[in-house]
Parts: sequence; C-alpha cells; structure tokens
Amino acid sequence: LSRTTVGNLLLLSILACLALAPFLYPLVRDQLTVSSSYVGVDPESGLGNDVVAYLVPAKEHLVWREIVEPIHKRIRIRRSVYLGFTVIGLSAMASVKRWRSVRSWVFLALLCMLLSLGSRPQFNGHVLGIQLPWAAPIVWLFRHPFRFNLLVGLALAVTSGVGLTVLVDWLAVKRSGWHWALSGLAMVLLLFEYLF
Repeated sequence: LSRTTVGNLLLLSILACLALAPFLYPLVRDQLTVSSSYVGVDPESGLGNDVVAYLVPAKEHLVWREIVEPIHKRIRIRRSVYLGFTVIGLSAMASVKRWRSVRSWVFLALLCMLLSLGSRPQFNGHVLGIQLPWAAPIVWLFRHPFRFNLLVGLALAVTSGVGLTVLVDWLAVKRSGWHWALSGLAMVLLLFEYLF
C-alpha cells in the first residue's frame, strides 16, 4: 500500500460517508432517541435463506411458475434468491480456468451465502438443529440475513463475466466470428432464467 493508495482510499471513504450521511442521519437519530430500536433484534427473528432456494427460480417466472410453486411453499421462500444455472456454470468455468483472478469473488460469494442463512439453517424446508455462532451479531445489526443476497449476486456477476470471457476467448481461437453468437446465447439464457 503506497501513500497514494492509502490517500485515495481515505478520500474515497470520506466522500462515501458524506454521500451517505443524509440517509443515515435519521436512522442514527432514531436509534439514539426512540425506544423502538432498528437494531438489537433477537437472533430467532432474523429471516434467512433456505439453501435450496438458491437453485429454485422465482415463482413469478413465466415458464417455470407451476413447477416451482410447490417448492416455494415447501421451503417458504420469502424472497427469490435464485442464482441461475447459467451464472453458476460460468462461475464454475472461471473458477477452474482463472482461479487467481476470481478467488476473492468466489470467497465473497460463499461467505455471504453462509451469512445469509440466518441463525438456524434450513435445507429443503427442514430446519437443521444447528445454531450458527455468528448469527447473533449479524441479525442484531442487519435484522434479516437474507440482505447478504445482494452481495452474493454482485460477486457472481463478476465471476460469471470472467467465465464468459474464458469461453469467448476459447471460441475465438477455434472458430473466429462465433464468439458473438456465444455471447448472444449467454445473454438470452440469462434473460430467460430471470424472466418474470
């Protein structure tokens, strides 16, 4: 870390705090003055994800609606956290071929998935008899651990982009001109998977 890098990070932190201050001030003021707190929630009150929910399309999907609706009811999906098989496949490709480039993003996605499970993890609608030790401070601060899903999506956006780059580069060598078709196909698959 050079002095320039540290200075730039410090400047970025100050600018981010200034930009967020108008939005955070009411929350901090209420937290300090009102009896009902936004934080300090009981760990059992925090809503987490079912592990299977990452593989189940949204119940509003135009094609899979009738197939996935019973699964949604069984595992009580509160919000769709579907990752998409295209994204998972491209991220796996990136992990195999460009591990050094994507490892921090893969670890971020896995860590956020773990943190999003809540105090008692669920698998296919069954609550496992495990109390996750880090759930109490996570729920106390964020109330609902499923909010970590946003970071999972952002991390996998990077890894799937790298995976698509790997495929496009490979195809450009094998068959020049076909890389546009592969990119278009990937976009169509992504749009289909998230269609609702």
